Amino acid sequence: MTRYSKYPNQNLQGVVPAGPQNVSQNIGSNRVFWCDRDPTTNDFDNWFIGSRWISYAAGSTADPTVWMLVRKTIGAGHTKTALWIRFYTGAVVAETLTGDSGGAVGPDGADNINLLSGITGLTVDGNPGTNTLTLNSSGGGNLLQSLRGDGGTQVYPVAAGYIDLLGTANQIVTTEDAGNNKITWSLDGAVANSYTTDNGTATPVANVLDFDAETQAGGTVWFSGATNVVSLNTTDANGNTAIGLNSGAMLAGAANNTILGNDGASNLVGGDENVIIGESAGSLYTTNESSNILIKNSGVTTENNTIHIGTQGAGVGQQNTAYMAGIFQAATAATREVVFIDSTCKLGSDSFSSLSWTPTLTFGGASVGIIYGPREGNYQTLGNLVFYSGSIVLTNKGTSVGLARVGGLPFVASGILQSQMGTMASSYVTYGAGCTYVWCYNEIGTTNLYMSSGGTGVVQTVLNNTSFANNTQITVSGFYFKA
Repeated sequence: MTRYSKYPNQNLQGVVPAGPQNVSQNIGSNRVFWCDRDPTTNDFDNWFIGSRWISYAAGSTADPTVWMLVRKTIGAGHTKTALWIRFYTGAVVAETLTGDSGGAVGPDGADNINLLSGITGLTVDGNPGTNTLTLNSSGGGNLLQSLRGDGGTQVYPVAAGYIDLLGTANQIVTTEDAGNNKITWSLDGAVANSYTTDNGTATPVANVLDFDAETQAGGTVWFSGATNVVSLNTTDANGNTAIGLNSGAMLAGAANNTILGNDGASNLVGGDENVIIGESAGSLYTTNESSNILIKNSGVTTENNTIHIGTQGAGVGQQNTAYMAGIFQAATAATREVVFIDSTCKLGSDSFSSLSWTPTLTFGGASVGIIYGPREGNYQTLGNLVFYSGSIVLTNKGTSVGLARVGGLPFVASGILQSQMGTMASSYVTYGAGCTYVWCYNEIGTTNLYMSSGGTGVVQTVLNNTSFANNTQITVSGFYFKA
């Protein structure tokens, strides 16, 4: 065989046919040619069927491509077409395809191996223009490849091609229906069958259980829910708190009422700032009664700013005797002890019980040499009001000089001077000329009393040591406000 020429486009054996008239369509040839390009359908004339074409660029290190002319046709309009078959490219060429089963699959009579989709919803689409096969969704949409839950993590199918969708024991059941290509989630019968309570059993309707607080527990008792929390509330948006069956059932526009007890203030509509305690308490409140305090009392229609404690009587739910710490019994007998309440609603702490104090006498703030005979003092309180009385008998007035003061009162006097006058009775006391009456009054901010005398047209005189003798007797009484 002749050696390869070092020049492209030169034959390796024989010569190029002289022209179309010398080309045989049916005679084979063993001629081999070397060219620096691949043949085309236009490489027709002067080529014999069986000619071999080596496509190899000079200086290239790549493997050559080998072609063979296998057919020449002349069509309408004297159109010439050459069919060159490539049978070597320097790489392995697949002749068969093998799947997971069934063995090797070779080309059909048209030199095709057909790649088909065996999955419903998937197609294999070919594009001869780009020599590509593409796996597509037959519906045109995205193909499901994974599932994702609330946590955002993707879950992919196992090797067998499926993803398990599981329920939760005693909560959710997953049911497969392969014939209808369907999976159904449903509640487990044990989850919402029935609920046992302290009194009776509740059964859901359409898998819904209604939590009702208002009807049974009071007009302002209600449940609220958010995320996974159910909250029990006892106060409405207007600050009303009504607890008890049917209590506060008609509140509308009312504000800041506190109601405790079954049927408490069940007819109250618009009143504010009431405190109502006890079964059926406030039952007569039907409009806008406000600022009342009721304890086991029905109240009075249209009243305001009133306190009722209990219901007078000896019947069921009524009271006829009251006891309070620090206060004597207040009974419904013919003679009753009055309980006083001051302007700050404070009860008298001793309820007229009598306590003692020891009066003293000073002159100019001193008591040098004073000797007492009998002396005593008593006082009672009602809130911050002090009622007092006291008496002193002297056997020696001593040697101290100055204004006379009775001291030792149980509480310091407040600054209310006008209301703190007392009376005074005396024996063996010298008063100024023309004096017709005497009195005592508190020294503000102390526990002392001054003693004074006066009369018509006579200047008031505060008693001093000169008015007293060694056998003087004085009695003082009155009331004052303690600091």
